[in-house]
Amino acid sequence: MVTMKSGYEKCITAAIVLLAAGYLAYTVHAISAFPPERRIQFLPDDAFYYLTLARNFVEHGQWTFDADISLTNGFHPLHAYALVALYALTHAPADRFVELGMALSSLLALPVALAGMLLVVRTARLVPARVFLLFALAGNNALNAVSVVEWGWVVLLAASYVFAFRHLRGPRRTAALAGVLLCGFLGSLARTDFGLLTAGLALATLPAARTPDGRTMAVGAFLGLAAASLGVAAGLWHNHLVAGQYLQSSASMKILWLGTYGPAMRPILDQALYLFGNDHKMLKILVS
Repeated sequence: MVTMKSGYEKCITAAIVLLAAGYLAYTVHAISAFPPERRIQFLPDDAFYYLTLARNFVEHGQWTFDADISLTNGFHPLHAYALVALYALTHAPADRFVELGMALSSLLALPVALAGMLLVVRTARLVPARVFLLFALAGNNALNAVSVVEWGWVVLLAASYVFAFRHLRGPRRTAALAGVLLCGFLGSLARTDFGLLTAGLALATLPAARTPDGRTMAVGAFLGLAAASLGVAAGLWHNHLVAGQYLQSSASMKILWLGTYGPAMRPILDQALYLFGNDHKMLKILVS
């Protein structure tokens, strides 16, 4: 009876994983195959911002969106330099460069999707399979897989960081620690708030730090947090080197808006309540 149940779960799990993978692959391929005038509906404006920055850096040698009129540092360095390398190698026309950027995003997300599939198939349990299916059916994930922004780098480095972190107690702890340090540093260059992941894991190790294995995990986690902090410092230094100020220009603009209009909480609360409907019926149901 146990064997029959186990075999049943394996078959259902495999079917769910294949369904989820097929949906993801089809969605990514469909968006990539759209003509430019339709494809633009599925790409965020930041995608074209990054592509323009990379093209201008190759052609003008400066980080500028408006072709040398003004300099900017309002971007995450790792993804920007990857697009610079891509454009420097190809000098692709505008539409082709968009396609190459979408391909890069897909390639970055692919290892994480494959690792998730392998993990679910190996566990042969229905609950992880359902979670993976929900992940695949979430339109946000499929769109981000071709978004030409830093999402792919963040997901890949976060998954790699967690994988290395899990092996800090294993026989290859030196290699695992090197992975934690490298992913922590590069993660902060991929996105400035990547350190929140490293900080969360570091705090989670504190209760178990009284045991030898727990101390090993805690030391590795806090070293990963230090590497992420070093990545933030490198990003701030890069901002100053590029545009003469440590703070990103986009963050400076938001601070200017805050100083001009104040921290108006009423519009924010109104928008939050709007999620529950115009008459807030759903909120009343949840409260009751």
